[in-house]
Amino acid sequence: LVDLPPIDPKGVNVLPWTVVTETVVGRKYHPSFPKYLKDLDSKQVQLTGYMQPLGEEQESGSFLLIEYPVGCWFCEMPEVTAIVLGELTPGKTREVTRGRLRLTGRLHLNATDPENFLYIIKDAKAVETDE
Repeated sequence: LVDLPPIDPKGVNVLPWTVVTETVVGRKYHPSFPKYLKDLDSKQVQLTGYMQPLGEEQESGSFLLIEYPVGCWFCEMPEVTAIVLGELTPGKTREVTRGRLRLTGRLHLNATDPENFLYIIKDAKAVETDE
């Protein structure tokens, strides 16, 4: 396991996908989040990945972020533990892109609502990146 940096309560914390995907979902949708991820709950995080639109719109205020680009969502759908919902700052939208995105916002872990995603990054800003 990679040595994880200390969590900065006031700054932006880089969130590695390896931490995200360590979550285990048990029966009846009871996720067990790793301690480091729980410690990041409600803090500012930064996660890099690829946009997966929720619908057909070319511009949206919310979308899925996944670690690797997917050609066919139905053939290559990631595990539920590898999908993050990004919600941009209210009123903001972003054009759908195939490029790599850096998403920065406040992490919210969802341990109770099986109808929603496990991880939501709210009040997010999304910028394309080469990193």
